[in-house]
Amino acid sequence: MNLQIAPLVVGSSLLLGACILVALWLLAKRIRTWKEQILQAVSISESNNAQAHDVTRTMFWKNREAIVAQLATLDETLTAQNSSLQKKIAEQRKQIEFQALARERGAQERSREVSKPANRYDEILRFLNSLDYSESSHQYLAIHQHRIARTLDLVPPPDKTNRVLELGAYMHMTPALQCVLGYQEVRGAYKGNLGERQVQTVQRGAEEIFSCVLDLFNVETDKFPYPDEYFDTVLGCELIEHLAWDPAHMILECSRVLAQEGTLILTTPNVASGTSIQRVLRGEVNPQIYSHYPAAKSETPHIREYTAIELRNLLECCGFHIEYLFTEPSGSEGTSELVTKMLVEFGLPTDFRGEQIYCVARKSAPGKLTRRPQFLYE
Repeated sequence: MNLQIAPLVVGSSLLLGACILVALWLLAKRIRTWKEQILQAVSISESNNAQAHDVTRTMFWKNREAIVAQLATLDETLTAQNSSLQKKIAEQRKQIEFQALARERGAQERSREVSKPANRYDEILRFLNSLDYSESSHQYLAIHQHRIARTLDLVPPPDKTNRVLELGAYMHMTPALQCVLGYQEVRGAYKGNLGERQVQTVQRGAEEIFSCVLDLFNVETDKFPYPDEYFDTVLGCELIEHLAWDPAHMILECSRVLAQEGTLILTTPNVASGTSIQRVLRGEVNPQIYSHYPAAKSETPHIREYTAIELRNLLECCGFHIEYLFTEPSGSEGTSELVTKMLVEFGLPTDFRGEQIYCVARKSAPGKLTRRPQFLYE
């Protein structure tokens, strides 16, 4: 029995061994397949990595070029901004320096405005309104009576010669020079042919209270028909702004006919007034205080209006020293608060901003004259 079972056991063992060998072989084959697949996958991965690296490197260089271009553009922008900022800083510095200079000059100019207090103003005004005038003369006086009375109040009393001359006489101020201020000889002058004369009279009711000789000549071209040092006082009121060619000639002739330390009184509109600045800012109206053309062809319009400083400089160039120089408002337009604030903000003088300039000057001792000052002549 045992002898019969032994071959079966041996056969089973052999079969089992064969199965194990077959299983091992199949496993080894599968492992080789897996290995080949793994190696192929690794190869593919390495190939893909190489391609990705090439792509990444290409993209890097392209991005590098773009970045370099952007940096260059940024550098140009920053350079331009820096240049613009430096210009703004330089402009701001200039503006600060300009304001400082303007404040300094403004302080200097402000220190030169000197006004003479009123003395006989009310008396003069009453006299002016007591006279008989033509309708047009009465209308003129109604508009300008403050300026006329203020000017007459600046006239000094008679001195060495007891004579006074009014250039451009409209016969409003002329009578008061004798009847109120006490000058013995009063002469008037008006534009016309040299050597011709007229006699002008002024009435109060039925009474003739004043008479004077009105000499005709051209103040810009003619030698005044009076001897040297003939007058104590000369008035040239609302006249210099009408001169077209040579205002210095008139001033020098005034000096010639004035006695030593004689007085020259000038009035004229102020082109640097607050009103003129306001007009310039609006850009609608001419900055001259009066820029209209006259109705009569015989009248000359305002050729050139002056600043107070220009008037002072002209008189000093012609041998005068300034005793009083000031401005006053006139009319109803007035200077706006905005203009005044602007002047203060920029350090510019707020003096000499009235519409009307008044100047009282004395004839100085003979000295060096500037016949054609550069600020006024070519």
